[in-house]
Amino acid sequence: MIYMDPSQTKIIAIVCVAVLAVGAGAAVFLYMGSDGSDPDYGAALPVYGNADLDADIDSDDLDVIQKIIDQKEGYTLAKYGLADANRDGKVTADDKTLVQNIIDKKEVTIFHNSYANDGGDKVTISVVSSKWPATNVMTTYNSTEFIFKVIGASANVVAGTDAKSTGQDLALYWDIYANASALATTDWGMNIDLDNLSTVMEAKKTRTLFASGYSAYDATNVDGIEALGCDVIRLCESVPLLEPTVASILLAGFFVDKLDNAKDVAELYTKVYNKTMTLAGKIADADKVKFMCGLGGENNQHTVKCVKAGGAFALTGATDAVIDMYGSYEVGDWIYKYKVDCFLEPVWSNANNGHFFDKTLNKANILKIFGDDPDIDGWGTHGLNIENMQVYKDGHVYVVYGDLPMSFDILLRGYTMYPDVYKSLYNDSMEELLEHLGKNKDGKEFSSLGLKFVYSIEEIKALP
Repeated sequence: MIYMDPSQTKIIAIVCVAVLAVGAGAAVFLYMGSDGSDPDYGAALPVYGNADLDADIDSDDLDVIQKIIDQKEGYTLAKYGLADANRDGKVTADDKTLVQNIIDKKEVTIFHNSYANDGGDKVTISVVSSKWPATNVMTTYNSTEFIFKVIGASANVVAGTDAKSTGQDLALYWDIYANASALATTDWGMNIDLDNLSTVMEAKKTRTLFASGYSAYDATNVDGIEALGCDVIRLCESVPLLEPTVASILLAGFFVDKLDNAKDVAELYTKVYNKTMTLAGKIADADKVKFMCGLGGENNQHTVKCVKAGGAFALTGATDAVIDMYGSYEVGDWIYKYKVDCFLEPVWSNANNGHFFDKTLNKANILKIFGDDPDIDGWGTHGLNIENMQVYKDGHVYVVYGDLPMSFDILLRGYTMYPDVYKSLYNDSMEELLEHLGKNKDGKEFSSLGLKFVYSIEEIKALP
């Protein structure tokens, strides 16, 4: 389906891509590399003009475009779909001109992928046009901010819906929140307040909004945003699929002139993902931990991540499993009824008032996480009955805490369920990730110790 927004002359092609499937048309491009010697980045830079399907745009792309024009054997638009830089359906000298302008870092309008997901393991990829480059950008959602943080582009984020929010991770994003303006939202955060957006755009000299992939409830008023002259680019920041995740990293880096950093991060994410999948594949069915998550059912991304890490979803096939724990607050009942070995809670960083990298959990905060908050009406009635866990041999409550990038989120869940299997990979990989995050506001290195909490019942009782 192709349509044009006449008010913005924005061409958008939409292709729906199911989990593990390569989509039809020209929206999904797996990494090819120019000569086979490049690192494995897991995906091609999803920008039209990247003709050789590697991780950047350079003179090699001009060579491929020229070979297609000259009809050299083996060089066709069908094979090198990104060679059509201006998206007019053919490869001509005009495509070379646009690519040369990108190489020369001139301001141009480019075509590229934009990602949306359904909260599970499905991704919709749209091809949109945006003004490039973008020195100053705005963001929604803290996991989108994580992308800019990890590629060393904190200074480029000049506004965000999570900026200045005490409910977000002030410890991790301190350098973003120190300077970024707050973007106001309406309708329970689903829409961007357009009056505020217009003011921020003028004050911060920005025209680009990077939104999360949750298009159903994040920045849903895209038409109004674009009417202000603001490009909306969605990044696939947490769905459990490798290609759109690392492609989003490369895309963000490309826009803010941090592509080399983004390549390093994409290479790391790809390596961690592939090694995690290898380890998970060696876990025998008889040894699988029966888990449940505190949010979502069988197809929710949190459940899918645990399954990818080698777990067995305890409630598979349960006819009465509505499984929205934040809606029913019957966690303890589910654990008892389905003989759950392990409760993995995808705690967002705002669930404990931020402090993603701090080690400050106490009993009160853990009880809040499990729906036993006396300050919230109704939570205490059906909250987690921790005593139910005592009917099982290990009797552990597992808390997976904070927003991690996809590859590491899966790895952390695997490490939580199978510490002996994943310990070495977790420790080594987390150190590499922390190197990309720089230092905290006190000038100290971040610690990975605050990322994993495994509590026995007795340990919870003994907490202050």
